[in-house]
Amino acid sequence: MIKRMFLVPLFGLGFLVGCGGGGGPGVEDFSTVYITSSIQKGSIDVDLIEYKLDESKDPPVCKSYIPMSDNENQTLTITVTPKPNLPAGVKPSEVVISDLRISFTPAAGQLDSCFNVAQPSGVYTVPNGSSSFSFPVITQDIKNCMIDKYIVFNYNLCKIVSINFPQDPNNPNFYTVYATLTYKATEVYTGKTKTITINFGTYRLSDFTSQTQ
Repeated sequence: MIKRMFLVPLFGLGFLVGCGGGGGPGVEDFSTVYITSSIQKGSIDVDLIEYKLDESKDPPVCKSYIPMSDNENQTLTITVTPKPNLPAGVKPSEVVISDLRISFTPAAGQLDSCFNVAQPSGVYTVPNGSSSFSFPVITQDIKNCMIDKYIVFNYNLCKIVSINFPQDPNNPNFYTVYATLTYKATEVYTGKTKTITINFGTYRLSDFTSQTQ
């Protein structure tokens, strides 16, 4: 299996909605703390399928399977920093992270229905310091759906797999989407909630695997 992952050299800070003063660029300003969000940004090639020639059979049989999602997962890191010079008796608040949502924008045309998938779940409490949360982006369900709809096999001893994605007639072997993460951050001390949006990746789906034996 051939995996390709091109990451920008720095961790990207998300586009933060409603930034306040005092915390600097890319920092959310709450009453008692600042929070920042970081996630790896880049372009990722997603291998939809692998295939292997089983020569124990006569004649040999081509077997295929869907590789597990590994570099299609992402990790969101939230850093909570106490504000200096808080009033007497006021302590830096914890922050609650909730309502994580991933959305996809196609590089061309309409978004394929295969991307109508279950969203990350869970509510996370972040004290002072950093906490990280991992979540899938291109799930096995998405892969299964895209394969069922668009891949037609020409076995020829496992050497040829035909893919016909409708997104770009001039390049039907690839399907490209841009991924966005949104979530809510709530300061426990005040109950104030902000919605944060991060545009973090380009995902290109295809068959990137040459024959394996």
